[in-house]
Amino acid sequence: MMEHKRRSQDILRRVQDGERVVTSAAHISEIADILESRFSLRSARHTLSQVLLSENVEILGVDRLRYEAALAVSERHDLGLNDAVAYTLMLERGITGIYSHDRHFDNLPGIHRLMI
Repeated sequence: MMEHKRRSQDILRRVQDGERVVTSAAHISEIADILESRFSLRSARHTLSQVLLSENVEILGVDRLRYEAALAVSERHDLGLNDAVAYTLMLERGITGIYSHDRHFDNLPGIHRLMI
């Protein structure tokens, strides 16, 4: 678990240092849930505001059509819906690397997990 935490902090530092990243509104919500369950609301809001105000962070919307496409991908690749959303958006945008601790991304064609 400590290794997982260290890697997560490394990713956050890279983003804070200006690395350009793309995420979705659905994943921002997931991050908010995690932060709010582990830290004070004030601390969670501070971290979230840093992400949301960063010009190097692009946040994509997820509408009904994207969720429908992701649901089909979820069934085809046996993924959770939000992971399927990430994969669908990656394919749409031609993004090949993902920061994730989820090993099931290793089995999806056309992408790879970025290791720190």
